[in-house]
Amino acid sequence: GYHAVFLTNEQVYFGKLEKIKKDERFVKLIDVFYLNDVPVADDADFAVKGDKRSLDLSLVKLGHELHAPIDEMNISVDQILFWERLKDTGPVVQSILSFQNK
Repeated sequence: GYHAVFLTNEQVYFGKLEKIKKDERFVKLIDVFYLNDVPVADDADFAVKGDKRSLDLSLVKLGHELHAPIDEMNISVDQILFWERLKDTGPVVQSILSFQNK
């Protein structure tokens, strides 16, 4: 199944965690996606809700960036705060499955 991996730099990646061995320093995440937050423009101004700007979140597949990385990440366990298993019925996994079916 898919996991959400929360890092110490406040980034979150979604993908499939490979088997994790007890004494490993890195974990491998494959089929990787991440959130891209784009400010929502409102008449050339940013929409403001409270003290935060409104953001339009989109799911991005790793590998489509300028430097063209391979679709896997090796993440140091020191940089991971925690990870969670995602439900197949949740919006992130549904978006991933929709992307894969295109």
